[in-house]
Amino acid sequence: MENAKGKERKIRKRKYNLSAGAIVFICVLLAYPVIHFLITWVYINSQTIALSFTRYNPVVNDYQIPNDIFYNYKMWIDRFLHDERYSSILWNSALYIPVTCGITLPLSVVCSYFLYKDVPGKNFFKVIYFLPSILPVVVLTMAFRLGFDTFGWVNALLRAIGVENPPIWFGTKILTPAMIFFYCVWAGIGYNVVLLSGAMARIPRELVEVGRLEGINFTQEMTKVVIPLVWPTIVTLFTVGMNTVLTIYLQAYFLMGSAEGNFNTGTIAMYLFGNYSNQQQVPQLAAFGLLCSLIFVPFIFLGRKIMNHFFKEVDY
Repeated sequence: MENAKGKERKIRKRKYNLSAGAIVFICVLLAYPVIHFLITWVYINSQTIALSFTRYNPVVNDYQIPNDIFYNYKMWIDRFLHDERYSSILWNSALYIPVTCGITLPLSVVCSYFLYKDVPGKNFFKVIYFLPSILPVVVLTMAFRLGFDTFGWVNALLRAIGVENPPIWFGTKILTPAMIFFYCVWAGIGYNVVLLSGAMARIPRELVEVGRLEGINFTQEMTKVVIPLVWPTIVTLFTVGMNTVLTIYLQAYFLMGSAEGNFNTGTIAMYLFGNYSNQQQVPQLAAFGLLCSLIFVPFIFLGRKIMNHFFKEVDY
């Protein structure tokens, strides 16, 4: 038994018997991601956590730890529970999850599958889906907003078919969030299709041909062959879609503006973006961001864990 363990250790030593040049190469290769992680995650988050327990003192023009170090957290919990303006920010952000994961992602899978099946005009549709993923968000938002403006092409088309008073797409309590969600679906499909099409292109043609010999139709091929094989990509896009609850703000901001006090369409990231310039609110905003993360991050991990149980990852 001891001899077997000794042989195993020797094999491991031989396996990782690296030269000095190889060790230097690995260290240089890993230096950037390690430094990036230490600066953008460890340092920034440690500073944010420390600031969340402080309050701004205008007398000394600095942040100090108050007697009640949990003051900022208690304040936000009270606002979330008793102030509809701030609770609406959480709900607005949470609504992006069903939009991105329940609508955009399934539509992206279907569109990617039809491109994968070599439909007529495949290259033309690829360009259409690819453009939203490379154009700046500002350009996309401007084109979308102008199209649905009072004198945009959408209202012009409605007037042409006989609608005398076209709706005001932006500015009402119901239509404005609906238009923002519609824009997210429209822009998000293009980004997802690019990644899903690349994943589907890697599927061996032999597997598809075997399925055809077995007599499966297009629906069965998509649900039983294609989707299980690209499931890791779908899970990744699902996780990214759930992360929008904490990160999305540009879409609503460019469409509506007024990030500071926009509670009707505001999101978590949009509120942070609009109020960060106020030095006195920095500790409160740090606590706000951390508290929102504590609320939503467990649901993101839970969703990812559930998605991973549907299909096992397959190497091909």
